[in-house]
Amino acid sequence: MSASHANEARRWIARLVAAALLLHLLGAAGQPPMAVRAESMELIANEGFETVVSGQPASWVMYGSGGTLNSNTDPAYVRSGAASVKLVDSLTDESFGLRSALIPVTPGVSYKGSVYAYQLYGNAHLYLEYWDVNGNRIDVQTLTGTVTAQWEKLEITRTAPAGTVHATLLLYLDIANVGTTYFDDASLRAVDANLGFEDVAAGKPLRWTPLDSGAVYESAQDIVYSGDYSVKLTDASATLSTGLRSSRLSVEPGSVYEATIQAYNLAGGGQLYLEYWDSSHTRIGVKIGESSDLNQWSVIRAELAAPAGTAYATLLLYLHGSNVGTTYYDEATLALVPEAPVREFPLAVSGHPRLYFTSADLPTKRAHTLDTTHSFFGKTGSQLWSELEAKADAYLSETSYSVTYYGGHLVSYPLPPAQPGPMANPPGFTDGTYPYWTLMSRAVEERLEILSLAYAMTEDEAYADKAKDYLMSVIGWSAWTDPGYGCAGVTCLDTAHLTMGVSMAYDVLYPLLTATERQSVRSALETKGLEPLYTDVQTKVDVNLQMLRASALASGGSVLLGESPNAERYLTRATDYYAWYLDTRMNSGQQEGMLYTSYSVDNMIRGLDHLSRVTGMRDYIEHPFFDDFLTRWVNYFLAPGGAGLANYSDSSAANFFTLTMLAVNSWLDSGAAGRYLVETEGSSDAFSQFLFYDTTPTLGGLETWPKSAVLEEIGWAALRSGWDKEDTLLTFVSNDSKLGHNHYDQNSFQLAVNGSWIAGDPGYQEFSAGAAHDYTSKLGHSTIQVDGQGQSQLGGGTLTRGMISDGYSYVRGSAPGAYGSPSLTRFDRHIVHVNNDYYVMLDDLQADVARTFDWVLFNGNLYDFAIDGAAAAYGQTTAGEDLWFTNGAASLNVKFLGGQPLAMRVGSYAGAESYGQYTKVQSPAPAQSYQFLTVLKATPSSGSDYVQAEDLVPPAATSGKTVSVFNAANARLAFYPADQTGDYVTYAVEVEEAGTYNLATLFIQSPLYGRVQAYVDGQPVGGVFDGYSPLVQAAAPFEQGQVTLTTGSHTIRYETVGKHASSGNYFIGIDAIRLQPTGGAGGAGELQQLEAERLTGSGATGALVARDDASGIVDRIVFRTGSSAYTIDGIAADAEQAVVSATSDGTVKGFSMTGGSTLAYAAVTLLAAPSAIRASFEVDALAGVTSGVVELDAATAVDIHAADALSAIYLNGSLMSANAYSYDALTELVTLSLPAGAHRIELHAA
Repeated sequence: MSASHANEARRWIARLVAAALLLHLLGAAGQPPMAVRAESMELIANEGFETVVSGQPASWVMYGSGGTLNSNTDPAYVRSGAASVKLVDSLTDESFGLRSALIPVTPGVSYKGSVYAYQLYGNAHLYLEYWDVNGNRIDVQTLTGTVTAQWEKLEITRTAPAGTVHATLLLYLDIANVGTTYFDDASLRAVDANLGFEDVAAGKPLRWTPLDSGAVYESAQDIVYSGDYSVKLTDASATLSTGLRSSRLSVEPGSVYEATIQAYNLAGGGQLYLEYWDSSHTRIGVKIGESSDLNQWSVIRAELAAPAGTAYATLLLYLHGSNVGTTYYDEATLALVPEAPVREFPLAVSGHPRLYFTSADLPTKRAHTLDTTHSFFGKTGSQLWSELEAKADAYLSETSYSVTYYGGHLVSYPLPPAQPGPMANPPGFTDGTYPYWTLMSRAVEERLEILSLAYAMTEDEAYADKAKDYLMSVIGWSAWTDPGYGCAGVTCLDTAHLTMGVSMAYDVLYPLLTATERQSVRSALETKGLEPLYTDVQTKVDVNLQMLRASALASGGSVLLGESPNAERYLTRATDYYAWYLDTRMNSGQQEGMLYTSYSVDNMIRGLDHLSRVTGMRDYIEHPFFDDFLTRWVNYFLAPGGAGLANYSDSSAANFFTLTMLAVNSWLDSGAAGRYLVETEGSSDAFSQFLFYDTTPTLGGLETWPKSAVLEEIGWAALRSGWDKEDTLLTFVSNDSKLGHNHYDQNSFQLAVNGSWIAGDPGYQEFSAGAAHDYTSKLGHSTIQVDGQGQSQLGGGTLTRGMISDGYSYVRGSAPGAYGSPSLTRFDRHIVHVNNDYYVMLDDLQADVARTFDWVLFNGNLYDFAIDGAAAAYGQTTAGEDLWFTNGAASLNVKFLGGQPLAMRVGSYAGAESYGQYTKVQSPAPAQSYQFLTVLKATPSSGSDYVQAEDLVPPAATSGKTVSVFNAANARLAFYPADQTGDYVTYAVEVEEAGTYNLATLFIQSPLYGRVQAYVDGQPVGGVFDGYSPLVQAAAPFEQGQVTLTTGSHTIRYETVGKHASSGNYFIGIDAIRLQPTGGAGGAGELQQLEAERLTGSGATGALVARDDASGIVDRIVFRTGSSAYTIDGIAADAEQAVVSATSDGTVKGFSMTGGSTLAYAAVTLLAAPSAIRASFEVDALAGVTSGVVELDAATAVDIHAADALSAIYLNGSLMSANAYSYDALTELVTLSLPAGAHRIELHAA
């Protein structure tokens, strides 16, 4: 084509853009695309000329006027499908052709263009053209056909030059040509990206680029998944990463792609990054998949929607910085994920309101506002409504509202809500752009919801008018997400919050809106909320943001069902995500701890509640995740006394899941959910408690549950002594979960008793680099440090359930894979719970070279501690064997059985002092292997001078607000929501003995707390305490001086007298009150020590522990350290773990074992079987009964010791016939033939 046609070519650009738009419109109405491999991805639209509009192929534009073109269906001239295109050029002075629509391409990438031509006569040409952003053709390659009367493939491969934006194919009949040609099966594809690694040069895979010059990689043939080659990456450094990136792969913004690759790890773990880049080559999206499987091929997957602005994608094979290892990769793919077919959803409630309640529900809901019946979950309906109504009334008079952000930074927003403009980061925040809109949008959502609810309950239009003002203001915003904050998608948390708030306001205010206003709200709800959310929710990823997006999509879809043709699309995508999430959480082993799971699931519950009410569907509500897994998880891992859930990953020791448990209790009559709510008193979520208010809920059911449990789905264990407040709970995690909010905490434990976590966890990590980040993410967990360093790999643990029974439980965690450098080859933590009383822990450690090991325990806020019975100083190292701690509510003894004193230090971590204390106990000297053997016993504190927060409530008087008790800053606090100077709360304390006392208060500080003056019996004492701190933390005891008190009841009033200029409110939080007698011993509790010693034997180690009661029983807890049978202190066994309990005269009172076929004591066989079993028995000589449990993996015969002849045997509650067992009086063994499974057995002596 000559230069004279350049201007004409530019004119075609406008027509090509129109053709591309037509393609988009046609595609939107067509079938969803099928998944295809990236290396064969077709870029041409209507490549087979099958789609015809007005007799001509769609998505193609005619070039020139010197001929004619028609769609052809004559099969003689169709290569495939039902059509081809026919070009006729009858003039010798005009050219003629057909050009494809503009195709986005990437500079530097090679493309292969082709078409099949059937030339009747004349010459046909194929042009591969590249265009810049201004519509100038900047490069072209041509090819001329040479064959007539048969199909000939014309094919061109050419690299797009710098500045290329689009490519086109031109099917061309030149100026001098006169002829007729049929064309079919056009194609434009990126040249094979070598995703199979078969193209090799100089020992390296072609078209893959190392991240840096130091990357060690090579093509390999020794380990191959398919074909002749794989690629091998080696990472020998524990601090540097290595990686290999693919060439650029074409993708479409808004579409979802899944990347996969086969990985074979010899050591360490391999990762796959799916990366999206914009036209300036900035990475704008990434999803990471990984595999830690060793010595086998495993597929790694990463799925993510291409964000707006995506120009191309790449795949990155990556071994991260702390990883040390070698991984082979093979058979990479990048596939387009098809959109799911839209399903139909029934409309059970056609009118409004319909989301949180229907018109038929309103009389009952309104009656609840006056109901004084206790709800079992903390408050009456009247109390709950009073809180909500007070909020709504406060909202009526607002002209602005304030939000406290990072470091106490306060921002005020006008009302009605106006779309915020750009804002500078809070002072001191340097980790990217700060997400101001998240809390701002949540505050708007809450106002829309509370005001709408207030109108629904009272019919007072003042609430409706205010809610409507806010609603109409929000729908006028240009966007419902912060344009300055990137969130790995089109939407963020702010979009979901605004969508939910607008959905409820539209639902409740519907009768008060005009038809025009309704349409405006629906339009904004879809264009600014639901459509962007719909795009993002297609990606199946287990993060809380995605669940909030899906739930907002479900709520918005439910409110518009029957009113918008798109509602079923929204509900299909939301419920697809729900189904995936529920199944994944049951099967994947991944979790992010209690806080983020609660955040996700509570939001899911909102969407499911709306969906089920509007459609009548219960499919997702009845998923076993809710009333099987989740109710077990929260009940087993709730501290005795309801004092917070186990605090692993980014979480806190708080009572989460209120909305979820309310819904599960209501929907499914779940007594377990009801029991959790009774224990936690429903937390402080008045909105949810009111909507699910029930005076006769289903309660209980846990009395039939085992006391302890292993949740093998997620690698968590809970070893409990019972369900009462004074019972103990030890929790333990060892799993391979590697989600974003997980910590480096494998084989860590926590311990609670008497409503307090005496051994907890720092909780939510500090994300900004520094000491607090290191401490909260790695160094503050109750696990093992190596050479002073924490774990370097997320996951890497495995939990093995040994035996779980009422009097004996045993679990083992293995987590050497959590340590990269320094490296461990073995880290087995064995934990045995004995007699529902104490725990024995064996840490069996093996390193690659001689190293020093630290046993770490997180303490939090301690009142006192001792080493070997003597007071010790915080921050100093003392040699000892016995530790004792108390926090006022609970005490913990830890005895180290090593035969020599160990270096012990209790203190805070420099730079993370606000988290309280932690303990480090160090091995004696560097060694390649070491064992810590410890006995731990937690008890309620006694003889304390402290009055705990929960014992302060109910208060004696308040200024009108409600006191709540919950966990914060590793403390249990009584919280009073004072919001102005003069607000007060008065607590009553009992004094048993008249005298003079030193009064101190243990306050909590935060960015929202006020200044407080204390009054004893109406008289001021001490100075003013300032509750403000940029961090949420437990303050040092605030000494208020001496007070003289008589025997009996006294009052202490805490009154706000102002606030710090940076504080966002006047709140008051108290952990405890200390009344210490002057001149007396006083103290935080009674110091106790354990009576225990170490046992050593042939192939085993263990502990000899005397029970702290009048029974005279001594327990022998032993662990196998070799691979064969062993003897130790009178025990002969081959079990992995065993316990024998006996009195001083040798009378056996109990025996248990896991993973063994024989257990004997003092030459008397207690248990025997042909293969390994799990069993636990207790002997009640007075009643003449030996009872216990046997667990079998396969049917077998089991011998059980019975000192006397038997009168009866009960198997699983049923009396066995005499011929169903045998008894040998000589060996004192009864033999039972049992099927596989768990069996409860009672042996009754004659």
